[in-house]
Amino acid sequence: MEAPRNKPFTSLQRFAAALGWSPLRIHQHAIDNDRTVSTSYVVTWYESGDCGNPRTDCFLQINEHPIGQTRSYSGAVYAIRYRLFTGWHEFRLHRSKRELAAEVSRIGDWLSRDWFDSLPKRRQFRDFHPECTGYTWSKVARVGPPHDSATPTALPR
Repeated sequence: MEAPRNKPFTSLQRFAAALGWSPLRIHQHAIDNDRTVSTSYVVTWYESGDCGNPRTDCFLQINEHPIGQTRSYSGAVYAIRYRLFTGWHEFRLHRSKRELAAEVSRIGDWLSRDWFDSLPKRRQFRDFHPECTGYTWSKVARVGPPHDSATPTALPR
């Protein structure tokens, strides 16, 4: 899908690449006749990595947070193949390279691709974040994120 003009796709690509993830894919879903809001809107999210097969799922998902704006986001890694789920972590896009690097450094403790590339790094991640372990897709649905994270549920105003 081609990125809509009103989305900072290039900036998000840079952010994901700085975290070690491959190019992002953009997804959109139109919400019409939703009983919770009186207007229709489009939900946009971005993914990188392997998703769609529970045996190989290991991907970064980035959501607008709140939905509909283009400055703040929430990201999570679903590494279900390793029984890991980071929960949602908020970040902002910045224009300067220095601010971008600082944000990547801050959020990298959770979302860096490096954590999921090797058994020793996954073990280290589990030691640092034991609350993120033991996740299956059914546990994600049943329990939700491993902590009070920035769940991307806000609707546009």
